Amino acid sequence: MSTSANFMPPPPPFPTMMNKLVFVRSVWANNLEYEFSLIRSIIDRFPFVSMKKQFPSVIHRSDFLFWNPIDHYNIMRGHVNAIKLDQLGIMIIDASGNLLDFDGLYSFTWEFNFYDYDVVYYNHTLSSIGLLHEHGFHFQRIRAHGIDTLRFDELMMASRLICNNDVSYITFHNGYDFDYLIKILTGRELPNVLPQFIMLMRVFFGDKVYDVKHVIIFCQNFYDEMNWVTN
Repeated sequence: MSTSANFMPPPPPFPTMMNKLVFVRSVWANNLEYEFSLIRSIIDRFPFVSMKKQFPSVIHRSDFLFWNPIDHYNIMRGHVNAIKLDQLGIMIIDASGNLLDFDGLYSFTWEFNFYDYDVVYYNHTLSSIGLLHEHGFHFQRIRAHGIDTLRFDELMMASRLICNNDVSYITFHNGYDFDYLIKILTGRELPNVLPQFIMLMRVFFGDKVYDVKHVIIFCQNFYDEMNWVTN
């Protein structure tokens, strides 16, 4: 099977606190099935999942200074329904906080590249697109070699990353991460009302969803004890 390096070189490995280099496995249409097979084979031993999405811009904004949950959801829903996802990062961790390493010199995370977003057709802000270009994001390559979200949906459903009571999700300010995934997994726009969205969250991701941005509110001496918070 050919590798994604034919299309876009992955970011260079970077060191971690455990003195292991982390290599980003760049996933495209041609290696999607293989990478999902790896995830299926290890999810029982690495049941903690962190996700981070990449989308081109924020086109729906609000003047609300203090959103209630319904207002907040409506703003996110309008944005997610209007924009296509272009990248999704997935990190899988074991109970001791170790990344997958296949007993080698490197640890690994995944970066899924979706072809659905077309910078010519869909709404965006020029500043956001320019920033992505500056960081090496190539929209033409993604359009040519990226993943079809319909195929991603099929493999995601079979991966045991979702609909799995043994998996926990660790995120930071996670609203958009789950919104986009639910839009892909259902193949339709987000529900009109917040309770229906919460129901879908529980169907796909269960009750083990932890948002670090919320959790740290309850950490003592947060501003003086950053290492404690990390641990």
